Amino acid sequence: MKSWKIILSVLLLQTITSSVTCKKGHGDDRLTIVNNSNKNIYVILQYNYPDTSINDESWSNLAYTHLQVDSNSSKSMWNSIDWDGVIREKNSLNTVMVFVFDLDKVINKPWVQIQADYDVLKRYDLTIDQLNALDWKITYP
Repeated sequence: MKSWKIILSVLLLQTITSSVTCKKGHGDDRLTIVNNSNKNIYVILQYNYPDTSINDESWSNLAYTHLQVDSNSSKSMWNSIDWDGVIREKNSLNTVMVFVFDLDKVINKPWVQIQADYDVLKRYDLTIDQLNALDWKITYP
């Protein structure tokens, strides 16, 4: 019975999230990840700069801080408030870290091992001014 409640809660959350993200004119979807590689990537945002360690995965913030981008494609990251405000609120240096991982490794390797090995394809440390100069498009590689 408890597992059905969890499944129902997850499905309800997905339905609400997808209906919210589909509304035009609400939130901010300027932040775009462009994947020019032949690998599928997994992107995580972190705001604890200058601490560059990889945070633990957490279901509480996962929906707002990660993105899967297929090879040779791009995808926008949506937030309910503007990205400038999020970054200013979460980091006094107005800097966001963008970690890019190989999706296959994220799927097949324990997260604690990825953390221990610092198994990152690329890390970008970007201020709001730098993001504005990039037109909020981060291109990998």
